[in-house]
Amino acid sequence: MIHEFSKVLKPGGKLYGFFPTIFCPLEIAHLSKPHAYWVTEGLVNVPHNTLHGRDWHYSQINYTPLRLNRIFKEVGLKRLNFEIYFLDSEILANVLKEDIEHDDPDIYLWTLLVRYEK
Repeated sequence: MIHEFSKVLKPGGKLYGFFPTIFCPLEIAHLSKPHAYWVTEGLVNVPHNTLHGRDWHYSQINYTPLRLNRIFKEVGLKRLNFEIYFLDSEILANVLKEDIEHDDPDIYLWTLLVRYEK
């Protein structure tokens, strides 16, 4: 997908996007004892940058920041900005609480917000 972005961007064109990071579910698993099984059962697989669900028939790619940066660099895009973005609005916080069944007010999803240029 990132290679396709590189192909369609004109020189000087910019790409802004959110990309999931494997460290978010890893951190939740370490902070929330009920979710420790994410690590012990291999649902969070850092070496392969994948996230699996017990009932999923697929895996989701979740990047490390350095790996994501390397992928962009390999397709010829220049990093402008790379930051952590907390998905902590009331709506998203409630969705997460229902989705993973937790009650810790300090646990939010977070993702990587990137800005690149061709």
